[in-house]
Amino acid sequence: WITQAVWSLALHGNFIGQIVERDSLGFPTQVMPIAFHQVKAVPKKDGTVEWRFAGKLIAEEDVFHVRYQSQSGHLFGLNPIQIMAYPFGLGHTQDVYAAESFRNSANPQGVIEVEEALDDIETKKMITGWVAAHGGVRNSNIPAILTDGAKFNPISISPQDLQLLESRKYSATEIAGVVFGVPPYFLGLTEKSTSFGRGYEQQEMSFARNTLSGYIARLEEALTRCLPEGQWVNFDIRVRIQGTALERAQQVSLMSLSGTYLIDDARVIMGLPPLPNGEGQHSFVPANAELLEEQ
Repeated sequence: WITQAVWSLALHGNFIGQIVERDSLGFPTQVMPIAFHQVKAVPKKDGTVEWRFAGKLIAEEDVFHVRYQSQSGHLFGLNPIQIMAYPFGLGHTQDVYAAESFRNSANPQGVIEVEEALDDIETKKMITGWVAAHGGVRNSNIPAILTDGAKFNPISISPQDLQLLESRKYSATEIAGVVFGVPPYFLGLTEKSTSFGRGYEQQEMSFARNTLSGYIARLEEALTRCLPEGQWVNFDIRVRIQGTALERAQQVSLMSLSGTYLIDDARVIMGLPPLPNGEGQHSFVPANAELLEEQ
């Protein structure tokens, strides 16, 4: 359910669900995700909205709607893909260009020079023969044989010279980082530095704090509205932002010695089970500390 919600928010800027079950007090207990393309909403003059899921009329109080990026006067949230249409369009253009470049290549590339003038028929015949023999990737390494004093002058323009591959990497990095806030190493782009941090752990922590938190906070707020007053929803993502084993050991040591953590609290952080018979429900007291009232 959470995966579908985040996916829909990222791709459409909205997550739509239908409340299909409620408890005895009328609070929602089950929300069924609805595909965004099946949703139609028509605002009315009285301020209400007519919702239809796959053509079926749905009561407004049974609609669960979460926006990612919202704008005043708009019922639906903003779609990040539409906002960043230019980078996506550029990336698609580069994909098409790359496919055509390799499909139509006739390596070795260059100019065929002949001693005598050729008419149109002879020129087209030579071009057709050359492309048939050397066109495409499969024929790129076949030896070329020229007769009657013809010479081939290669022109070395490789895809790297055209910055084809580099521009494709830039497009992928831009789409991942700027649009979706995803560290490049998630896509296998490990060559360049990134603003997410130097090490993988820093990038993972930055991703959880700066990217996931945007989705999580909105879902937490929306789900909290479905609960009785005084109750709230909180996603526990400590496992995604915890440090290394050494950093966690240092944290546990400092917090335990200061009396902040119980023994079982420290063991949970280190991935260990609580001590039996309640032995872990004790805390350490610093030997050099005492209550202010006892001084």
